[in-house]
Amino acid sequence: FVGARGTTPLRRAGDEAAGTPVDRPVIANLATAPSARRRGLAKKLMGAMEEQCVEWGFEEAVLIVEASNSKAMGLYKKLGYRGIGSEATTPSLMVSDEGKVVEATVKTVFMRKSLKGGLQGSLENVDLGGVVGVSVAAALAAKVVAEGGVNGILGSFGM
Repeated sequence: FVGARGTTPLRRAGDEAAGTPVDRPVIANLATAPSARRRGLAKKLMGAMEEQCVEWGFEEAVLIVEASNSKAMGLYKKLGYRGIGSEATTPSLMVSDEGKVVEATVKTVFMRKSLKGGLQGSLENVDLGGVVGVSVAAALAAKVVAEGGVNGILGSFGM
């Protein structure tokens, strides 16, 4: 977590609506050894971190993930995180071909999840783009059926 001293988060008073900083827990640099992957460990770690965030009084968590890490991004999406921004040149450390640690930059994606319980938290974590896409597809399918299939739709457009 970013912004903690020991196991106690550092908190600043703030009001987001007034434009002053509001603290949020930030999850970054989560990694599992290749031999430990595909066993649910990352999911369990994320669950434990989210529980700690709630215990500390936070209603949301933010994470940072490298844009090239599609497997991690897929996991985070399944856990309810949604993209809220990105940064093209985030400072990072990499291991060079010679085995030395060197400074580099990577593209990162910022993701957010509401930790509120009940319906409110569920609604805040809905992927609206996915919902709209499915809704449009369902409406189009209904129109195709109502118009007598694809040929009926094309006919209504003068084709």
